Amino acid sequence: IVDDKLGICETLEKEMQFLVDTYQDEWATVVANPELRKRFNDFNNDPDSKEDGIQFVSVREQKRPAKWP
Repeated sequence: IVDDKLGICETLEKEMQFLVDTYQDEWATVVANPELRKRFNDFNNDPDSKEDGIQFVSVREQKRPAKWP
């Protein structure tokens, strides 16, 4: 904004600074908090737990989920 007669630049700068000051990385918070981390146990690479509904196929000596019918 070149000629800021309405004071828009100051308002925008304040709003942007508020966003910068209050930013929180949600995943870093989850990683640092064991209670929140428990919500994501289904996504851990736990060799003891198996998903019965997923079938895998071997491609170039790597395992990937099979396509759905």
